[in-house]
Amino acid sequence: MKPDLPLVSVVVTTRNRPRLFAKALKSVQTQTYPRLEIIVVDDASRPGVQSQVIRSFNPPVKYLRNTRNRGLAYSRNLGLKHSRGKYAAFLDDDDTWEPQKIALQVELARKSPNVAVISCAQTVFKTSGQVYINHPVVQGRIKEAIVSGRFGTVPSSNLFSRSALIQVGGFDIRLTSHIDYDIWMKLAQLGLSADYLDQPLVNTHDRGLPRMTADYTSRLAATDRYLSKWTPVWQSWIGVTATRIYLRRYYTYVVGWLAEEQFKRGKIGKGMTCLALIIRRYPTNITGLFIIPARCLALFCLRWIYLTFPVPRRFRLFTV
Repeated sequence: MKPDLPLVSVVVTTRNRPRLFAKALKSVQTQTYPRLEIIVVDDASRPGVQSQVIRSFNPPVKYLRNTRNRGLAYSRNLGLKHSRGKYAAFLDDDDTWEPQKIALQVELARKSPNVAVISCAQTVFKTSGQVYINHPVVQGRIKEAIVSGRFGTVPSSNLFSRSALIQVGGFDIRLTSHIDYDIWMKLAQLGLSADYLDQPLVNTHDRGLPRMTADYTSRLAATDRYLSKWTPVWQSWIGVTATRIYLRRYYTYVVGWLAEEQFKRGKIGKGMTCLALIIRRYPTNITGLFIIPARCLALFCLRWIYLTFPVPRRFRLFTV
């Protein structure tokens, strides 16, 4: 242990996924950076499911458990409240880190003491075997990146200044999704800056399974709440007209993705409801009128093919 190095608090959030959680936690404990405190926040998993995994690891981790399902934002805030590090990093239980992730980010953060967050690239492994790298570059003033329209963020990729997170009040527990975008908006409001490490240090395995953020009702409600919350700020930054365009693109992308998830799962009624919401809100939007419905139809046809014929897993775009 090197006392001259800053302590990094790693918060691993998990719920009822012991196999994935074990891999995520292992990737933290194999970090090359020597000064870590590991805090696990269990969001009301079934009794004993995650604790069995934790007991098998050494050194011990700090284990916190919600008595009922409180959501990702609440769980991250709980971990942040019990943390002591100069920096804080959050890892979702379905992601893993490369061993040098924290070490490289801390090295960059120490060279840029006024930066609130250091992000990195992401490797995505598709169920078909395809692999691609996601490069959500944010450097300099966060507000400028958001205003440019090219802003993107990857969950599990960020190393935050803990004091900056505390200054903005942590994550918004009223949101069941969009919490990563929301925290960046909070940091941008304060005029804070970010830096970027162009190395793929986060691994995400897209297994084609339904995601927690694909929950139909809460995702729709959270999308409306997030957009309503920040619309006045965007209007002050880029004007009313540009904000209208931004809202249309954001809403169409998110609800369109949600529609596609429903069609993958065979939930046609819910998928059609999502499509109807897009068309009702933006009736002249070409993407919502034609492109997304066409993709949904294609996904539904693929689902039928996968259920009817023995298509090898490596050729499937998603799991049914």
